[in-house]
Amino acid sequence: MQRKTVLIAAGASVALAAGLGAWLLLRGPAGIQYRTATVGHGDIDITVSATGNPNAVVTVQVGTQVSGIILALFADFNTKVTRGQLIAQIDPAPFQAKVDQAKDNVDAAKAAVANAQSVEIKKEIKNLK
Repeated sequence: MQRKTVLIAAGASVALAAGLGAWLLLRGPAGIQYRTATVGHGDIDITVSATGNPNAVVTVQVGTQVSGIILALFADFNTKVTRGQLIAQIDPAPFQAKVDQAKDNVDAAKAAVANAQSVEIKKEIKNLK
């Protein structure tokens, strides 16, 4: 029994010594260490190159409800835009010409109605005489 106790104590002592030694070796330096160097300037010695195609994170198709000549462009390729932001301004001249033409057509139609009404009134007056 005494021999068994001595072997167990010796094994525990060896294990304790091994654990303490490992802890001392692996715990790292005691304090923070810094490495300092003087500041200098010079040419870049290393360049980085890569191959492949860069892709946008989000790609959005943009279109218009009408087509026309663009007067001003407020965004370009890869420009970040937000919802509601004006991207381009289309020349309003052709559209304004169409609006003016439509107004002129309405005025002409009103004049034709007034003329037709005056002719009807003259006919009625003639019939009354």
